[in-house]
Amino acid sequence: MPKPTPPVRPAAQPQKPQTTTATPASTKPRSNTAPIKLSSGDAKLMAAVLMEMMKR
Repeated sequence: MPKPTPPVRPAAQPQKPQTTTATPASTKPRSNTAPIKLSSGDAKLMAAVLMEMMKR
């Protein structure tokens, strides 16, 4: 299994605007109540999920 490459992490950033494109006004209160704080484990998990999605 190839090691995850650095370009994997920037791929996680464009996904955030996609979730907020539907209703940006309603997503702002949600982001305030639940600030995004990712640990290294969360980043690796998201990267793994994105890689699986890209394969399919």
